[in-house]
Amino acid sequence: MPIQMVDGYPTIGYNNDTDKLKIEASGLETKVDSTNTKLDTANTKIETSNTNLSSISTKLDTLSVLNTLNTLLTSIKDTNGIKKITDNVNINVKTLNQELLSETTVIWDGVKLTDNIEVPLTNNSILITINNNQAQLLVVTFENEIITDTWSKWYDGTGTEVKFTCPANSYITFGAFQCFPKFLGGRIVLTASSIPANLSQTSVQIQEV
Repeated sequence: MPIQMVDGYPTIGYNNDTDKLKIEASGLETKVDSTNTKLDTANTKIETSNTNLSSISTKLDTLSVLNTLNTLLTSIKDTNGIKKITDNVNINVKTLNQELLSETTVIWDGVKLTDNIEVPLTNNSILITINNNQAQLLVVTFENEIITDTWSKWYDGTGTEVKFTCPANSYITFGAFQCFPKFLGGRIVLTASSIPANLSQTSVQIQEV
C-alpha cells in the first residue's frame, strides 16, 4: 500500500499519535540544529569582521598621529624664518657645525708682539680659522683660566705644549681641537715672529664641531 503524506509526514504506519508527534519533533530539532549551525557560522564571520574593523581602526589612528606629526614638522622654520623642515617623520638628527663661538679681529699697533683671544666654554671640539692678513708668521698657543685671572698653558699627555704656526698672509682653518677650553674658559695666544706693521690685521674665527 502506498504511503500517504500529510504536511510532509507519512500517515500510515503510526502506532498512535504520539509516534507521529515524535517524528515531527525530531524533524523540527534537525531544522533547529541546522539553523543554529548557520547562526554560529554567521556569528564567526561577524566576529572576524569586527576584528578586521578594529585592526583597520588602529591603523587609521596611527596614520592620523603620523600625519599630525608630519604637519607639525613641516611647519617648523629655522631662526631665519627661511628654511622649512620638509622631511617626513623619519628625520635623521645631525649635529650641525654651525655654532660660532667667537669672531675677533686683532689690529696690530706696530708695537706689540703678542695678542690673545678668549674662547667661551664648550663641550665640543673646536676649529680655528685664521685670516693672517699681515706679513709676520704667527705661533698660536692655548691657555686655560684655572682660577679667575690665572692662566695656564695647555700641554698634552706627553708634556708637549699644544701649538701650531700660521704663515704670513694666509687664510687657514686649524683643528679640530678637543677638550679645549675647560676650567673657567680659555684663550689662544698669537705671538708674531717679529712685530707686525701698524694697523695690519689678523682675524680669528672659532667654531664648534
